[in-house]
Amino acid sequence: MKFMTHLIGGYPSFEANFEMLDTYEAAGVEYVEIQFPFSEPIADGPLFAQGNQIAIEAGVKSSDVFELLKMATSKYSFKVLMMGYYNTVFRQGEKEFCQKLKECGAWGMIVPDVPIEESTYLQSCAYGVGLEWIPLVAPTSSKERIQKISDVCEQGQGFVYAVARKGTTGKKTDLDSSITDYLEVLQEKFTMDIAVGFGISERSHIETLTGSAEIAVIGSAGLRAYQEGGQAALLTLLETLQGKA
Repeated sequence: MKFMTHLIGGYPSFEANFEMLDTYEAAGVEYVEIQFPFSEPIADGPLFAQGNQIAIEAGVKSSDVFELLKMATSKYSFKVLMMGYYNTVFRQGEKEFCQKLKECGAWGMIVPDVPIEESTYLQSCAYGVGLEWIPLVAPTSSKERIQKISDVCEQGQGFVYAVARKGTTGKKTDLDSSITDYLEVLQEKFTMDIAVGFGISERSHIETLTGSAEIAVIGSAGLRAYQEGGQAALLTLLETLQGKA
């Protein structure tokens, strides 16, 4: 099982960002999302929403996060993805934003508030500069909609982000047989790897996902561990999830 982790650019600080990135590298994660702070992060739960707001109030700008991206991609071995909301992209222009991401060394991008029907141009901008566009699917997605997302996005070499449950990030997730059925449908429809996120926080979650998905996404649990115990607690969490501790 591969792992993808997350951080909010500038929260709690850029110094803290690099402590988290150092820890991700030490744990051997394969992907890291770096989030551009936004005032209305609709897919994020309270912990990330608060982090976004604090970063904005501290004056964190998109240019600062681009610089963080650039420094991260030059220093670490994992693939770095931009995560953010469409207004952040739109304000700079889709083509220009994607070009900046590529120049900073980003591997891909996740923009959760862009419906597949409205993503064609942004996708083309991403693919046009060599970025991977990461589509999202949810348990509420019909088989027909999953097929539509697959038809639109299969030109990439990235992965599909499967939301583990309804709602926002950060809440506790109970994984039962229904997620296995859901992931079986995705495995049938996509040739890309399947990443699963939203509430993944326990070793039992990883054991349930093994064989049905290729990537586990650790978001709020990682930030919470860092807030409670710094790098040591974050590393312990990741190694526990990986079965190393």
